[in-house]
Amino acid sequence: MPSHAMTHDEEIRGPWSVDLADFPPDAGTHEVLAFAARFGLLAPSPHNTQPWLFHLHDAHLDVIGDTSRGLAVSDPYDRELVISCGSVITNITLALSRLGYRSDVVVMPDPRDPELYARIGLAGSAEPSSDDVELFEQITRRRTSRVAFDERRLPDELVTRLARDVMDAGATLHVVDDRRPTVCDLITEADRLQMADPHFRRELAAWLAGRGDRADGIPEFSVEIGHLRLPPFVTPLVVRTFDIGDGKAAYDTELVEHSGLLAVIATPRDDVTSRLSAGRALQKVLLRACAHDVRSSFLNQPIEIDSLRGRLATAVGAANPQLVLRLGYGPSPSPSRRRDPAEFFVS
Repeated sequence: MPSHAMTHDEEIRGPWSVDLADFPPDAGTHEVLAFAARFGLLAPSPHNTQPWLFHLHDAHLDVIGDTSRGLAVSDPYDRELVISCGSVITNITLALSRLGYRSDVVVMPDPRDPELYARIGLAGSAEPSSDDVELFEQITRRRTSRVAFDERRLPDELVTRLARDVMDAGATLHVVDDRRPTVCDLITEADRLQMADPHFRRELAAWLAGRGDRADGIPEFSVEIGHLRLPPFVTPLVVRTFDIGDGKAAYDTELVEHSGLLAVIATPRDDVTSRLSAGRALQKVLLRACAHDVRSSFLNQPIEIDSLRGRLATAVGAANPQLVLRLGYGPSPSPSRRRDPAEFFVS
């Protein structure tokens, strides 16, 4: 078959095309962990920063936070960075289960290294559960959707299952129902505060993918001025230059109103271990939702502003809210870009 240059879509889908058929049947521990890490790379992250690294040893895999890719303005405490690394852990352990291995996960294994979030090894062989198989199969299907959903509510039995998934990971799911207008007000207030901050706008603009060939960043972000919707390739300049808080607030109001479920994932404490638990819980929720053809994305703005986070906690009755999640029914978006897997492995 003649060779050809990869198309734009092929370049984007490449990392998402990882398949069990690629797994060598006689692989040793080193190869097993390296292969499972490829599924970890498909976890969500703020602004699609992909802020994680792997150190592959003979008998274990270290998951490390890449704070050089952190968001100093919107995520100054690395809360969302740590949560995204927790989601990576879930993907890796599900991949190992599907490959026939139990995982040995040690969180924060070295107090001298605060950015070493987890050490993952193998704890013997085992047949995967049907639940693990179902969730694993969603890893390459999961997407973050940035459009409004329709207004169908999620089935009660699915919401109950999502809450159990979160609880199993050591966190709690707070469904926003009668307090939805209050939470919506907090989201839109955060939009206006953030967009009025030129430092925030510069940071956001730096991660807008536009039409470039970069392998990270926000793939779909457009803004409206008046009734004119600007195309993605000009939005970095517009975001850097103008306060578009009112337009962003109006758009996010529509997202809230067209959500089958709005929920907050919270933890009893607010340390790194708790945030990793929130991330592990989050990824199970996203994969479970995907298995039911439910789309997902985030509205974390009120958590990114200290004063609003406290008000959000009061509104939903959560001790330490870690993220705001919206779920619903809608079209499946294209996958976001991913960097070359080789870039994530360090020695």
